[in-house]
Amino acid sequence: MSFQNENCRARFLIVVLVLPGHSQLNARRRFIKLKFDNALTLVGCLLALVAVSTAGRAQAISAPPEKQAVRQRIGEIVQQTVKAAHFTLRDGTNVFVRPLPSNEDIATVKSFGDTGIAVLSEYVKSKEVMELRVVLRLLGSIESEAARDAMDDFAENAELPGIRASALDFVAAAGRAKDMALLKRVAASDSDRRVKAAALDLIQRYRVQ
Repeated sequence: MSFQNENCRARFLIVVLVLPGHSQLNARRRFIKLKFDNALTLVGCLLALVAVSTAGRAQAISAPPEKQAVRQRIGEIVQQTVKAAHFTLRDGTNVFVRPLPSNEDIATVKSFGDTGIAVLSEYVKSKEVMELRVVLRLLGSIESEAARDAMDDFAENAELPGIRASALDFVAAAGRAKDMALLKRVAASDSDRRVKAAALDLIQRYRVQ
């Protein structure tokens, strides 16, 4: 661009030397207009670059958080909920109530989408019963196929029998054909008789054929 501008400037100077006064004025005006048009083009390019850069930053800000960040936040929610369910009476007696996540915490986990569901699914092998009860509540609050499939996994594969039995309630409520098939499978083959009994009770209650 610089070489072309220098050639243009040289041609302009040659023309100005040979033209009369009025023509020189017109030539100067044309040269100024040419420089102004080039400046507008440069400004337009700069504005386009700024727009692309701003759009890139906006996309980065609105992108879903990384799985590690989601895992950390969900871990905090689970721990805080468990802690809030435990308190000590004046006589020193430790009391535990059912841990229930707040509506705000449920909304936060829902905002993580499938990443949040994947993180909740990681608790299936946990043996911390209080944490698992919070996880089931969070997972059961998400109305999506992925969340229901994750709940099915807890019903069949959770380490603790009590958690498998609790998950069955959510499975039965979902009411999909594969959920009903899961109830029959658990009733027939689960290693714990209490889980089998829970599955049979749900089969009768929901009149599973």
